[in-house]
Amino acid sequence: MMNSMADTDRVNLTPIQRASEKSVQYHLKQVIGRGSYGVVYKAINKHTDQVVAIKEIVYESDEELNDIMAEISLLKNLNHDNIVKYHGFIRKSYELYILLEYCANGSLRRLISRSSTGLSENESKSYVTQTLLGLKYLHGEGVIHRDIKAANILLSADNTVKLADFGVSTIVNSSALTLAGTLNWMAPEILGNRGASTLSDIWSLGATVVEMLTKNPPYHNLTDANIYYAVENDTYYPPSSFSESLKDFLSKCFVKNMYKRPTADQLLKHAWITSTENVKDDKLNKFKEDFTDADYHWDADFQEQKLDLSPSKFSSATAPAAWTENNQEMDMIPPTESQLLSQLKSSSKPLTDLHVLFNVCSLENIADTLIECLLRTSVAAQLITTFGSIFAYDIQHNHSRLRLKFIAMGGIPSIVKFEHLVKYFVIDYSQTLIECGIMYPPNFALLKTPKYVLELVYRFYDLTSTVFWCHWCSKHLNLSLLLSNIHERRAQSILLKLSSYAPWSFDKVLPSLINYKLKKKILTNPQITYVVFKSINYMITTNDDKTHKSAAPSSSSLPLSSSPTRNSPLNSVQSPSRSPVHSLMATRPSSPTRHKSVSNFPHLTISSKSRLLIDLPEGFFTWLTSFFVDMAQIKDLPVLKYFIKLCYLTVHLNNTLLNDLLDNNAFFVLIQNIDTIILSNDDKKTAAFIWKQITAICVDMSLDMERMNPSLFSTAINFIRRRDYTSISGLEIILNCLHFTLRNAPDDVASTMSSADSHSVFLIKINDETVIDLPIEQLVDLFYALNDDDVNLSKLINIFTKICSVPSFENLAINIIFHPNFYEKTVLFFNTYFNSLLIQIDLLKFIKLIFTKSLLKVYDYTGSPDPIKQTKSNHHNKATVFKLRAILVEITEFLNNNWNKNDPKRNSNQVGGDSVLICQLCEDIRSLSKRGGLQKVSSVTAAIGSSPTRDERTNSQSSRSKSDAFSVPTTTFQT
Repeated sequence: MMNSMADTDRVNLTPIQRASEKSVQYHLKQVIGRGSYGVVYKAINKHTDQVVAIKEIVYESDEELNDIMAEISLLKNLNHDNIVKYHGFIRKSYELYILLEYCANGSLRRLISRSSTGLSENESKSYVTQTLLGLKYLHGEGVIHRDIKAANILLSADNTVKLADFGVSTIVNSSALTLAGTLNWMAPEILGNRGASTLSDIWSLGATVVEMLTKNPPYHNLTDANIYYAVENDTYYPPSSFSESLKDFLSKCFVKNMYKRPTADQLLKHAWITSTENVKDDKLNKFKEDFTDADYHWDADFQEQKLDLSPSKFSSATAPAAWTENNQEMDMIPPTESQLLSQLKSSSKPLTDLHVLFNVCSLENIADTLIECLLRTSVAAQLITTFGSIFAYDIQHNHSRLRLKFIAMGGIPSIVKFEHLVKYFVIDYSQTLIECGIMYPPNFALLKTPKYVLELVYRFYDLTSTVFWCHWCSKHLNLSLLLSNIHERRAQSILLKLSSYAPWSFDKVLPSLINYKLKKKILTNPQITYVVFKSINYMITTNDDKTHKSAAPSSSSLPLSSSPTRNSPLNSVQSPSRSPVHSLMATRPSSPTRHKSVSNFPHLTISSKSRLLIDLPEGFFTWLTSFFVDMAQIKDLPVLKYFIKLCYLTVHLNNTLLNDLLDNNAFFVLIQNIDTIILSNDDKKTAAFIWKQITAICVDMSLDMERMNPSLFSTAINFIRRRDYTSISGLEIILNCLHFTLRNAPDDVASTMSSADSHSVFLIKINDETVIDLPIEQLVDLFYALNDDDVNLSKLINIFTKICSVPSFENLAINIIFHPNFYEKTVLFFNTYFNSLLIQIDLLKFIKLIFTKSLLKVYDYTGSPDPIKQTKSNHHNKATVFKLRAILVEITEFLNNNWNKNDPKRNSNQVGGDSVLICQLCEDIRSLSKRGGLQKVSSVTAAIGSSPTRDERTNSQSSRSKSDAFSVPTTTFQT
């Protein structure tokens, strides 16, 4: 270490220092901390005895020096009571020494670490208030600190807050787009690289308040990748022990949208800051004396060994009852140090007056005696109890100085076999215990108290690699103890880590976790429910390619389907991602085999039906579905999110369970209740995620169902009514239900599907006792509610095309055409998608279909040249026919001009004019408006799916062969 700084070095000092001394030399003392750039020393000015802090920074290039000088340029212009003062800098060849105000009481983090549970709300208010005052000044100067946390909040000798470590601070609008700060304290806009502002410090302040009161920042139990995800997507729930005003204070700090966060000045007026409730005025504060951190070590300065304690001093005192025997007063000579230490070693006469022990004996001698006794071959239980009392006294009355001395003298290895003594070190010095062998299996097996076991296992994770920790837990962690104490936060953190990283957790932890005896405990608290369901999600999706690679079949061994079948969804369903590191299954392929990368799911196997199954523990699905009734009572969206996500994973990876879920009406009741819960919450992102999972489950049901459940159909109708998130999926479910009904219909299809007299309700016969009403007007409203630039337009047109192709659905086609906005909507669609050939083709197919179905309906088609005159029943349909033809002529005129290069109104960038298929479709639509045009659409059954008999289905191929050159392509409207 460098002892002094000579005057040959370049020194940049404040004017006061320059006036007092031309040559300044500093003597570096001990290391007192480490900043964002380098080591910080305590130093003394040799000429003035001024104590300062010196930050030593080693740089390697001019670019690094420029970054360092940026911090200096910030500091030298700041002047506030709550900002650490800058005194100057000394520059050497490749070293820079920044001279700062010395803060005797160290960092706020150091103060917090001395407490076993963190600061109280009343204690923390003063520090938070002063921090806000410092931030108010900084933000007023246009400075963003960007790294607010307890370690960067220093305390002077009189406990005044001093904001420090400006190594990553920036001027507003200067370089605030860079990622800087400490992960757990970072605001979401910084993690998302969206740029920082002064309000980013408000988020970090909120995290610091949580750190003050709990000793840890938010999401401290997560890995880095999961912290990114949690900060940006999850909602932080403070401990229930926090006051309501503090919870409100934190909720304002943790607003995701930084522009909606309050400023430092506004938070200074918050009720939690200004309230004096439960704040007790300490009358002794006015007698408080200033002292430095060096004064904490009072062992040698305040011993009472040399005090005159002769008997004459006690001659007038009354002897305590314990000092009398046979009514005779004993000699009151106080014991010597050697006598006390000898008594301390004896198990026959335990030491009880600990106040005398600490007053007479030095800490070194007490610690040495304890170590000597504990290293014996056998130690009496009474001694262990006495030693525990000594450590308890030390913590309560002696500021833990004996514990510190005991550790410094190497005493920890002597206590690792005695749980009664370990408990006095496990919370504050768990790392030291671990380093001294407490986790060695024979020693760890001696620990029985769940609180200490869980604390050590949790801390062990931070000191070892993830792979080793998981392997160690598989052998030595008592899973029953872990799960029976799931209400403890440490147990929850361990469970989450195991489920995330331990591949064996699926086989070992999950079967125990779904024990019905544990269910009641899981439901006692939303936090526990949240952790359990989140953990099971992690277990199912844990990726361990190396361990389970041999069990995974190659992709070439999986059967592939050459063409879509009835099980094919219209669009693949994307599995949700749980974090930037762990992803779920790939998209669901449109094939009944649903082939996937099995290596990502070590528990997946190939069934006899060539479908991927997941070998869930016995009774898992029953256990999961038993929560349906309970979940309906939970108002917490994050809990519902992971529960629904687990339901999705379960049936998505083992689709044999879909029909079991379809038969469970409690699931559909849960969906109704979730709708009510979501409407009362403002978390739109979580709500969208939940609906995405629910609709994906219901779509899967409709694809694979073996029997129709009216509840599924009713749920799909509600999805359409909701519009946001769910309407397209609801329409897809209805289509699948209609196809299912057709596949299982008797010869007389009309008896299965029919329109009511009002033409506004469609009746679907499920069985002899059940008929479902499908309101046609809701489908029409959905069609016209879709924005012209909606990304789901192509999917919606495809679904409507298929629904209108279903037998007896002519009224839906007519209602769509007769809607007042039909022409405008059609023009708008074509104008919006002028550069998409595929969407234009889909639109033309749809237009052709609905006009064909509508005309056949009102003509009561018989195949004659002039259908209107063939039947008397058509007389009342003439007005409808003329209206249909008028709209058709208008649409035909638009289509004629849309691709006409000579039309001045035509978009010059319009594509499709050279497409043979577009020309054919336009010609087919044009022919419908001509007399006898319907006759050109031969084989109507094959073209648009009118009600076929069983014989007609059999002979559909022969009827196709008779169609002429104007027949509709068979690929156009296949159901």
